[in-house]
Amino acid sequence: MSTFTQGRQVADCIEQQAVVESKEVESKGVESKGVESRSVESEAVDQATYEDILGRRDQASERLGFDPRGGERRRVGLEHTGLGCVGESTTPVRLLIVSDTEPYRNGVGAYYADLMADIEPLLSAVDICCPSTASLDLASSWPWSRGISFPMPGDTTQRVRLPHVPTLTRHIHKFRPDVIVSATPGGYGIMAAHIGRQLGVKVFAGFHTCFTQIARLYWRRWRCLGARGLSLACHHVLFSMADEVLVNSPDMMRLAREHGARRVRLVGTPVTPKYLSTPVRRLPTSVEKVLFVGRLAAEKNIEAVVRAAISLPHMQFSFVGDGPERRKLERISRSLPNVRLHGWVDRSAMDRVLDDHDVLVLPSRIESFGTVALEAMARQRLVIVSPACGITEWPCLRGGLRVMDPQETLTEALIDVSRLNAFGLFSQGALARAAVRQHVLWNRRLWSTALVEPVQAWSRSAVWRACARDMLTGWL
Repeated sequence: MSTFTQGRQVADCIEQQAVVESKEVESKGVESKGVESRSVESEAVDQATYEDILGRRDQASERLGFDPRGGERRRVGLEHTGLGCVGESTTPVRLLIVSDTEPYRNGVGAYYADLMADIEPLLSAVDICCPSTASLDLASSWPWSRGISFPMPGDTTQRVRLPHVPTLTRHIHKFRPDVIVSATPGGYGIMAAHIGRQLGVKVFAGFHTCFTQIARLYWRRWRCLGARGLSLACHHVLFSMADEVLVNSPDMMRLAREHGARRVRLVGTPVTPKYLSTPVRRLPTSVEKVLFVGRLAAEKNIEAVVRAAISLPHMQFSFVGDGPERRKLERISRSLPNVRLHGWVDRSAMDRVLDDHDVLVLPSRIESFGTVALEAMARQRLVIVSPACGITEWPCLRGGLRVMDPQETLTEALIDVSRLNAFGLFSQGALARAAVRQHVLWNRRLWSTALVEPVQAWSRSAVWRACARDMLTGWL
């Protein structure tokens, strides 16, 4: 389509949504005190919707057979350690997440850290095991650095870490989980799935990155074939030990089955709670400040953002993140006064960074979902994404995005959205924020159901036979 949104359609949609939500508020006995401005009305509707979401979360909790409130919601006396949280709560499930990546280091780490914060009230206990560095608050709690680590091939800004098996085993046995989520197909994830099977607990495997696709961007011929065979083997070992494989886009469901998954479940993507609970600091009135957030790597199509910065000198472009393309980007930015590199930004400050910009761009070549796009939608920002981003496969979220046409450049997309007036930007942002709320609610309900389902049977010999077959297939 030639423009980001049909102005009249968006306005009508917002108006209808506001009428419906205002009626829901009235039915709960909330008095209407009048609206001085459109932004004030939006905040009132947002708050009413959020309270309704919390109420429906409590109903979902009651269906699991427990009292979601229990006086003070029975969350008094919780003991926080890092991101983990143990104490009285609403269901007897103890969830342990094991990942080869650090919290918030990349999209996978952010996904599970946000998930912990989102479903914590529904669980008896939740914790995460992963590599840690001195830059994280978790470093003092988790001695995982005793394992082996080496630079990741193709990206020396990240490291591959193998766990200290006795330490990891002791921690899992001490935590006594009912459910283990092996978030990644590395040493941590595979070892945790194996221990989970020995304990007889439910095991989920996460599939959030297709390494066989990324390998084609970094390596050629024999190195690419070797990486493909190793990736297929690791995934099949992990998937064979899992009750279900978790993916967050329909395309990843197809890829998971190609990697040997038998049972695949589509799950949503959580966001940091404060992205929806805190008011937006500033609503954009024009498209002047453009933001890119993510790894500075080949799969993110950084050069498209650079070309847009060259073609649109009146717009300011900001890059947040780190990766193998950073040095190249630093050289280019010296000759572009409208480009700023912020490097790695602490997660706690990301909502302010989003609020300070008018539009987020994500022109990725490969993107299993695109969590930062969901976060920008939650902050009522305009979001431009490529068709390769998995978030575009969610119909409820696609309406809050500006999806580029296959042959369209990012420059053309930015010129197109710059024609929107203040009301057009507000309308699209309000739609996006409401869509994120509903997506988060649906995902919370799904997890509350999935965690209490029965464990599936498995065969160790079948795992290793399939592993050998897939590795040989990948090489040939």
